[in-house]
Amino acid sequence: AADPAALETTAFLIWQMGEATMRLAISVGRQEGDDLVAAYKRMALRELVGE
Repeated sequence: AADPAALETTAFLIWQMGEATMRLAISVGRQEGDDLVAAYKRMALRELVGE
């Protein structure tokens, strides 16, 4: 069974990092922004699915 406090912390950090990534992505060139968003998605999915 997953620890609810750990899940809450993880979800909060993924949310905050997602917002920061989007702000950063719109402040750089299109390709760099797309690359940043893609990297964030990979990192977030790895954390969420445990791979």
